[in-house]
Amino acid sequence: MNDNVLLVVPPGVKPRIGFEHALERVVEKGGKLIALAILDPRETARIAARLDSAFMGERVGDRVMAALSREQSVRAESLLDEMAKCAAKAGVEMVPLVESGDTGEVCDKAIREHDVGYAVLIAERQSWLTRLLSRSSSVKIPSFEGCEIKVVEEADDDGIDPDRV
Repeated sequence: MNDNVLLVVPPGVKPRIGFEHALERVVEKGGKLIALAILDPRETARIAARLDSAFMGERVGDRVMAALSREQSVRAESLLDEMAKCAAKAGVEMVPLVESGDTGEVCDKAIREHDVGYAVLIAERQSWLTRLLSRSSSVKIPSFEGCEIKVVEEADDDGIDPDRV
């Protein structure tokens, strides 16, 4: 029975609305909350590119790149720890996962391995200008066989609130 709920958290986002929705779904259906923080190697590359331009063309070294990757991983683990405490407070068992790679492949693997029937995908809320400019481009939401998907937008000021759970 696919009662487990997958919460997919992209780098740099602290989900409040999506986390609460996922918790409600687990409480309603039973099962576990599978919280998946996805690390994005491209995020590290973007930061490195900004640093390259800040240092007038000097290349960022491998040690700096490794430190940036570690920092992204530490932030993800810290967020998952915070979420696990809130989930435990709500009486929900949570399985924390930190993975790197293609989001679709990582999600598909987690859905199969953890018998997930419902997934909550977190998306960053866009500014009005970004929404206006992106209307012409279509966003493709992944499809996972046997798994219902809900996309939740989170604003920058959203975040887990242990007192609300």
